[in-house]
Amino acid sequence: MKIVKENAIPVLDSVAAVAGDYDAFIVDLWGVVHDGLTAYPGILDALNGLRRDGRQVMLLSNAPRRAATVRQKVRSVGVPDSFYDHLLSSGEAGHLALRDRSDPVHAGLGPRFFHIGAPWDEDVFEGLDYEKMAELDSADWILNTGIKHISETVDLFEETLVRARDRGLPMVCTNPDLVVMQGDVIGICAGMLAKRYEELGGTAHYHGKPHRGVYEICLETLGNPAPSRVLAIGDSFRTDIKGANLMGFDSLLVTQGIHAGDLTRNGQPDGALIAEAAAGEAARPTYAIRSLTW
Repeated sequence: MKIVKENAIPVLDSVAAVAGDYDAFIVDLWGVVHDGLTAYPGILDALNGLRRDGRQVMLLSNAPRRAATVRQKVRSVGVPDSFYDHLLSSGEAGHLALRDRSDPVHAGLGPRFFHIGAPWDEDVFEGLDYEKMAELDSADWILNTGIKHISETVDLFEETLVRARDRGLPMVCTNPDLVVMQGDVIGICAGMLAKRYEELGGTAHYHGKPHRGVYEICLETLGNPAPSRVLAIGDSFRTDIKGANLMGFDSLLVTQGIHAGDLTRNGQPDGALIAEAAAGEAARPTYAIRSLTW
């Protein structure tokens, strides 16, 4: 393990240096396991290494679709099911909450909703007792799963968000991420639209990192390990690291993802830069690493 400068974030050369300190790993997908198109070099060895000696790997994605659909995506980028133990998505968490209606927010939703999102995200509400409306004016609430094409911007949705705000419609957001990488291209996510809706005075409810509900499902699935025995691995201060801090997990920030270029010197993570960025984000990782390698 390499440490740079006092008060800097410790920078790891390999996750093997700390793996033995934990019983379970909650691992982000986009930016850590793959770039949206293909798995990162070395990731299969890293996942295998993490799972040694009975340790468990939970893949946790803020993808706004069901876990089975995300699992197919993970396979398509080159990661077979046998390289991890569990997989959960924010879309799956949202589906369960909409199905069970066991909290005041979801119990209070009306039967009709307007969907902001792509057709391939519709598995979030398939089989549930709600009606998708073609027009916003007929809806009781908004389901926000994001955009249809990576080139779309928040401005395209401004009129819809203002109209929804004026009607007082609650929004359910199944992807709190602001941006996502697809290859070398960065596009907005549902979280960016929800953030804008809140800025306009609307109300949004979230499923996914950094919110507690999705981690509670993870812990139950993992057999309720002590938080001190869980390492969360991700590339986002706002979701992965903040969520880990909230839950009392240690965390490992992967710098090749959405913060690539901001936290490095000469192509390598810089612990002092990362500590400075962490202070600005109010989310401090325990360690950092360029990419998840064993």
